Amino acid sequence: MNENEVLRDDEISLGDMVMSLIENWRKIGACALLGVLVGFGGWYQQGYQVELTANTRNTSSFSLDFLTWRTLLSGLPGLANKLAVNPHTDSEAIHFYKKLSQAEWWRKNVTPVYMYSKSDVKELASISREALDAGTTTIERIQIRTTGSSRETALEEASKVETLIRNGAVYLALKSMLNRYDQEVREVPARLLPMMSKAEVELIYLNQKADALESLRKNFPDHAGAVIQSVMDPKDSGAKYLPLVTQLVATKTEIDTTQESLTRWRDRLEQLSVTTAFLEKAVPLLERETDGFVLSAQLSEVEKDLRKATLVSNKQKALALNTIAGDIEIISTRYGKLFESHPLASVRRPPLGLPVVLGLIGGTLIGVLFVFGMRAFRRWEQPVVPLGSS
Repeated sequence: MNENEVLRDDEISLGDMVMSLIENWRKIGACALLGVLVGFGGWYQQGYQVELTANTRNTSSFSLDFLTWRTLLSGLPGLANKLAVNPHTDSEAIHFYKKLSQAEWWRKNVTPVYMYSKSDVKELASISREALDAGTTTIERIQIRTTGSSRETALEEASKVETLIRNGAVYLALKSMLNRYDQEVREVPARLLPMMSKAEVELIYLNQKADALESLRKNFPDHAGAVIQSVMDPKDSGAKYLPLVTQLVATKTEIDTTQESLTRWRDRLEQLSVTTAFLEKAVPLLERETDGFVLSAQLSEVEKDLRKATLVSNKQKALALNTIAGDIEIISTRYGKLFESHPLASVRRPPLGLPVVLGLIGGTLIGVLFVFGMRAFRRWEQPVVPLGSS
C-alpha cells in the first residue's frame, strides 16, 4: 500500500451510539422538556373553541337559500372591513373586524347546513323534483366557529359574528335596494323620454288624420259605410279602402292608446322624481351607517319626511312612497328575523395530552439528532493518520 493512504475508521458502532446517548442524556432531556413547553404553549394559545349554531327562520314567503347565502358571503367581508376602518370602532374590535374582513375566514369558520344532505337525497328519491330542489338549496342552520383565550371571549366573538350576519344581511339588502333605485332613476328616463317624444310626434299625425277622416265623412256621408267590428291597424296599407267610419274609429282608438301610454310614462317619471329625492338623502346615510337595523330606521324617517311634504291628492307620488316604505319593511322583517331567537353554543377546549405528547416526541427526536450530529462532526475533525505511522 502507498504510504500516503489515509487511515480513517468510518465504521458505525451501535455501542458507541448508545454510549453517546447515555453520555448526553441531559441535552436530550433538555430538548424533550423544551418540546413539552412548546406543545403546552401551542395548546394554551389555542384557547377555547366555540361552535354556535343559529337556526334559520324559514317561512313560506322567504327562506335562506344557497344563492342568498353566497350573496351575503360576498358582501360580509367588505362590511367587516368598513367597520374596521370606521373611526368610531374601538381598538379591541378593530382586530376582530380585520380578521372578519378576510373572505377565507368566512369559508373556514362559517358553515351552512342544508335541509337535505346527500344521503337524504338518495332516500327521498320518490318526492317531487321541485320539492327536492328547494330542500337541497334551503339552509336549515348556520354553524359559526370561533376561538378565544377564555370561555367568555370565545362566546362573545361567536355572538358578534352572528350579530354581524343579521345586521349585515339587512344592510346589504338595503344597499342592493338603493342600487336598484339608482339604476332605475338613470335608465328609465333614458328609455322613456325618446319613446315619449316619438309618441307625441305620432299623436300629431294621428290627430291630423282623424280630422281629415272626419272632414271626408261630413263631405261624403253616403260613403261613410258601416263600422267593421274587427281589430285593425289604421297605419295598415289596406286600411284606406275600409269605410270612413271604420277608419275613423281605428284612428281614434290609436289616439286614445297613445295618449294613455304618454300618461302612464309621465306618471312613471313623476314617481321616479320621488325616488330621486329619496336617494339624495338615503345614499349619504348608507355611507355613514354600518348597522342594518339603524339604517332601516333612518331610511324610514326619510320616507316619512318626504310623505309629509307630498300632497295626499298626488296619487303617483303616494304610490312611489308606498313602494319605498314597503321595500324597507319587507327587508327589515325578512332579514331582521333571519335566525331563531336563541342560538345554541357549545364550548370546549382541546385536550392537553396530544400537544404535550407530540412536543415530547418532537423535542426528543431533535435532541437525538443533535447528539448524533455533534458526534459526527467531532469524528470528522479527528486528525488524519497516514498508514504505517507509529
